[in-house]
Amino acid sequence: MRLLFYMSLVSLLSLSGIARAERLITVEPVVGYEQTQEAWPSAHSHDYLFYGARATAGLRLLSAEAEYLHGVDEESFPLQSQSYQKTLDNLKVGVRSRLGPGFFTVNLRAGVQAEQDKSSQTVAGVTVSSTSLAYHAYGGAGVGIRLARVLYLEAELVAILVNTQDLSQTQYQLTGGLGFGF
Repeated sequence: MRLLFYMSLVSLLSLSGIARAERLITVEPVVGYEQTQEAWPSAHSHDYLFYGARATAGLRLLSAEAEYLHGVDEESFPLQSQSYQKTLDNLKVGVRSRLGPGFFTVNLRAGVQAEQDKSSQTVAGVTVSSTSLAYHAYGGAGVGIRLARVLYLEAELVAILVNTQDLSQTQYQLTGGLGFGF
């Protein structure tokens, strides 16, 4: 199981004449941090930073969403003369729904995630590289609280179904966000 936490620093752009509660288009920059625990080649944890953007188009009740994240992770094991580099690009495309009054909302989302993984491993000076592309269904829910007219907090949990035959491989993304609406 992999747990991902990222903080979404949000700047919303309202590009329509629709009332504040019914935004047509939003764009949110995303900056994140992931920590994973691994057992191979020896027990260790590693961390990496990633970035991207999320966009939604539609009404609060039903919107289309797209989210792109890019991250580079590097690990080094000098005692074993090993190093690893992983570049991960994720694209989520789906639907999102926001329910509730303006000061408290419940968010639901679902769709498909495309994940491209470029990895290289160097052992004793010999580098082996690989690239993979995979598609996974995702679904999630969250809550949002408006603290002021243009300030809100959000928390969300998204499950990514890596293998529908073995649900123990499901990845969980826990998100916390601070938003500023304009």
